[in-house]
Amino acid sequence: MINFKNLPAIAMSFSFLLLAGIPIVHSDETITEKAGASSNNVKRGIKKGAHRAEEIFCAASDTECAARKAGNRIIEAKDATVDAAVKMKNKVD
Repeated sequence: MINFKNLPAIAMSFSFLLLAGIPIVHSDETITEKAGASSNNVKRGIKKGAHRAEEIFCAASDTECAARKAGNRIIEAKDATVDAAVKMKNKVD
């Protein structure tokens, strides 16, 4: 049988144990950081469009055009990775 006199103490102990294991960390990006992320998205979009236009009008040999296309994809992937890392850092800070 449960001793109801100790119920509040038991409940408090139980809730403390539950909350002690949960990290309470909540951080969002500031307005400045969000604006920076948006401008990075715009810059990446413009760069991607310029790369696609360059690839469409490539007049070199097929292998040279393919090499340029691969280089463009590497640049775009690097930019996206750097921006994602900065965004993650901003969320953690």
